[in-house]
Order: sequence, then structure tokens, then C-alpha cells
Amino acid sequence: MVSDKNGPVFWGSILRNTSFGSDDSSLRKGDKKLKLAFVDCETTALKGGRIWECFCIVDGSSFSEQKHWFIDSFDLNMPSANPSSLAMNHFYDRHPDFNGSEYDSSIGLVCENAFAVEFELLTRGAVLIGCNPGFDENYIKEAMKRNNVLYSCHYRPLDVVTLGVGYLRGLGMQVPPLPWRSDDVATMCGVNLPETGERHTAEYDTLFARNFWYTVMGEKEKGTT
Repeated sequence: MVSDKNGPVFWGSILRNTSFGSDDSSLRKGDKKLKLAFVDCETTALKGGRIWECFCIVDGSSFSEQKHWFIDSFDLNMPSANPSSLAMNHFYDRHPDFNGSEYDSSIGLVCENAFAVEFELLTRGAVLIGCNPGFDENYIKEAMKRNNVLYSCHYRPLDVVTLGVGYLRGLGMQVPPLPWRSDDVATMCGVNLPETGERHTAEYDTLFARNFWYTVMGEKEKGTT
């Protein structure tokens, strides 16, 4: 919620009138192909934490759109954070509230309410795809529930690692023993790694899942990785 001279204004009323580029939701209504939403979230803990970074790329038959969010530290409930998780995803080095960098409006630092509304608008009706997307889905749903936003992606998220193992078995290849490591399965499937970034950052892991999907499914890649 923000305020203007007429009193409080809620993010929902602002974002209903906001266009996210030329391919906003009003222009996607004629796109009959199911949208694919590649996503990764970085969280303050594996259990009981909150999303502090999210990157999402949505592909349709005639468009590709992406969005990058950092959640304001005010909404992160930092006492529930796990130091090991924060170290793994380089929280203090990369979060705009802690890394000492000057504020840049292009970074996408938002409150959790704005993130929930924007994510729902971008991914409405899409199939969620990622590496262990059930983890991301649960955290996204929790953020939306706290902010009275309806989660509207397809009910069955798709894990690219499981897809890759099925692909290898279909080729008659031996697969690695459980538990499957995403890097091992991706290498066996011939997935090209993203050219920039590093693991355990939302952008890199989203691009990795997207490359994985199009390698295994044999579909023409959209946009630029």
C-alpha cells in the first residue's frame, strides 16, 4: 500500500492499470497455446523462510516476457532466516538492501504485495517449469496467501530433471542413481549452460531450466538466454 494526496492506494488498483511491455495480458488473450512459465526463487531458508529473489520467463506461441524481482527486506521476516541458506544464495552480496549499492529503480525492488500481484498477472494460466518447481510453487503460494492474491498457474508444475531422466530412459541410456543431480542429468541430455551468472541465483537457475526444457522437448527456443 502507498499513499497519495487522496489517501491510501493499494498495489492491486495500481497494477490493474499497469502494462508490462507490449505483450501484456490483454494482448495475450488470443494466444491459444498454453503458456510456459520458467521460474526460480531464492529464499531466506529451505523451510519457514520467504522469497527474497524471483526470476520468471513466460513463453507463449507469439511472445516471450521476463521479470526479475527482489523483495524488500521489510517483508522478509529475517529472524526466520537460515544463515546457511543466505550464504548459499549470496544474500548479503546481492540483495539491494544489504550489498551497499546505490538504489537503482531498474533492479525491481518491491514489497511482497507488489510481487504477488505482478507474478499472478504475468503467469496466469501458465504451466510452472523449473528445477524442483514444487519448492518454488509452495513459497509463491505462501506469499500470495499473505497478500490475498489467488495463485492461478496450472495445477501440475513440471520438473525438468524428472523430464530429462524420462528422456534418457526413452533413448535406452543408463541414468544416474537416485537422488538425481540436475547438473548430471543436464550434462547427459546435452543441455547448454547459461553463458552468464552462477548457480543459486534466480536468473541463472531459471535460464538453466529453460535451456533444459527446450533441449529435451526439441522445441524452438524463444528469446535470448
